[in-house]
Amino acid sequence: MSVENGLFERAKFIMMLGGIWKLKNNNCGTCATMDTISKAIFSSIVVLKARMCQTTTIVHLISAVLKEEQRIYCNKMSQELKIYTKHAGFCNKLAFFLVISISTAGGYVLVLGYVQIFKYYASSQLANHGNVTIEKPTILNFWYPFNLHEYYIWTVVDETLASVYAMIWSAAVNIFINSIMIFLRAQLITLQHNFIHFHQGSNLRETPFESLKTLSVRHQHIIQYVERFNESLKYVLLLEFTIASVMLATALFQTFAGRDVAFNCAFIIMSSSQIIILAWNSDEILTQSLKLADALYESSWYEQIRETKILIHTMLLRCQKPLTLSIGPLGPLTVDVAASRFKLAYTYASVITGTFSE
Repeated sequence: MSVENGLFERAKFIMMLGGIWKLKNNNCGTCATMDTISKAIFSSIVVLKARMCQTTTIVHLISAVLKEEQRIYCNKMSQELKIYTKHAGFCNKLAFFLVISISTAGGYVLVLGYVQIFKYYASSQLANHGNVTIEKPTILNFWYPFNLHEYYIWTVVDETLASVYAMIWSAAVNIFINSIMIFLRAQLITLQHNFIHFHQGSNLRETPFESLKTLSVRHQHIIQYVERFNESLKYVLLLEFTIASVMLATALFQTFAGRDVAFNCAFIIMSSSQIIILAWNSDEILTQSLKLADALYESSWYEQIRETKILIHTMLLRCQKPLTLSIGPLGPLTVDVAASRFKLAYTYASVITGTFSE
């Protein structure tokens, strides 16, 4: 076997797992097996992502957000509250969109499965002959180690619950990650505002140096929070980003081939939205962290005493290193990286479509 053939065989196996490659012999069980494996992998990844978000570190991160939220709402007349309220409203709208998009894609699978089950029971062949040996349709087409005909109702119930749980977990993980990103963006924008007006102080008894020192400590806390968040969820982002990219390419190919266009178009919108939202929120953290240096420069630093200027210089040096969220070992998650994934998915789908057309 040549190197080219070896690479193609590996690529073909991946396409089988993705539900793209269909063997010519439709009577064999390979296609069904690969479809089962593909769905099992997707379900396992959803469960794995949910499990990775249930660590003690994640609980502490959420507790820190809730504590900071209570502190912000206590000061009802501050600019910080206005900034936070604006971002909270955006976060609620984003969560609603994610729930609707994921529920639409998952609901389509459930409805399609129920339609097939209804057609099976309403078929004239079943009514006339009562042939219970006919293979009964299922929603997810999983393999079960028991007689499907004997426990058919329980199987349908189990697959329905599995689909609903997969939708809930997928939505919960996406909403959680994006909510933390939006919270960090709000914190950085608030810090920019405070950097510009640090000379005014948070109270009349506080000198500009003391006010800036307090803001410096707060900046360090945000840096530590981002590092902990990134360390805890970088592999979750890797799974989310990689699987969404692969499934986007799969849906594009199936759309080009004219198979199940309605569902694949909805799935493309959902997958693309998840990638864009994750990348945009992550890129905003990077951008807003770099703007902290601009905020310090816009302040009245030239009117301050020498020790305050030294502290500002030190903070400016630290602000040159942006805060980033990484996709595991693949580097920072940015909009440019997301755009490259779209290009790769389109190229992948185009090449496979051209290969099949020949």
